[in-house]
Amino acid sequence: MSIVNNIDLSIVIPVYNSEKNLEILINQLIVSLKKNYDRYEIILVDDESKDKSWNVIKNICLKYDFIRGIQLRKNVGQHNAIFAGLKYTNGNFIITMDDDGQNSPEDIKLLVDKVKNGYDVSYANYKNKKHNITLNKRRYYFIKTFSKKINIVRFKIKPPIIFSVLSK
Repeated sequence: MSIVNNIDLSIVIPVYNSEKNLEILINQLIVSLKKNYDRYEIILVDDESKDKSWNVIKNICLKYDFIRGIQLRKNVGQHNAIFAGLKYTNGNFIITMDDDGQNSPEDIKLLVDKVKNGYDVSYANYKNKKHNITLNKRRYYFIKTFSKKINIVRFKIKPPIIFSVLSK
């Protein structure tokens, strides 16, 4: 695997009404990233939050030069907010994670290491599913359809998480 960019890792986090826990998440993420990566960036995408999430994002961006904030003009939903953030990534690896603190930043290295070992995609599921059955069926269909075309590793990690890792 060749290294294309100077930034090792990009983290994209869609944000919706997370003013109370966003700084805690960012602090945990930074502590974890510093242990394993020299160069990284965090992209926070505000999906037209109704609380003061955007103000928190602006303050975080002023504090850290490796964090960028994107404010969407209207609420487009989690997946579209992720796509908006992906446009601004510069890392050799990309992680998407939720803003609710259920994803452990400590598990990022495990996922990235799998991609470095030859997998095209690495992701993890919650040990206890917390999504509705429709979403689970869609995820199953996606994996069943595309797992024949790309090399995927799937494994369970404690505490429950759901990340996506893609190599650029």
